[in-house]
Amino acid sequence: MVYLCNGSLPYFYFFQPKGGDSMKKNPIDTIAWILVIIGGLNWGLVGIANLDIVDLIFGTIPVLAKIVYILVGISALYVLLTMKKCCSDKPGAPKMS
Repeated sequence: MVYLCNGSLPYFYFFQPKGGDSMKKNPIDTIAWILVIIGGLNWGLVGIANLDIVDLIFGTIPVLAKIVYILVGISALYVLLTMKKCCSDKPGAPKMS
């Protein structure tokens, strides 16, 4: 199971109400997490059942499928690069090197 440094799941971190959290939610963070989850689920289905959902949906338009794959890859890089900032802003968070 993947956790952020504050112990919550990424889904709950980006979709919790704004009132209880002092950190503002960035819509780009939410979109990036959604695309990373879609990409992870797609690769899981490819590995388990040899079923590529993106190809099934956009198979007739290969350019759109390629755009989706590129957006998922960019989202993964964005999440990876912004996680250090996210974790270092939390009180009591472990220091990431």
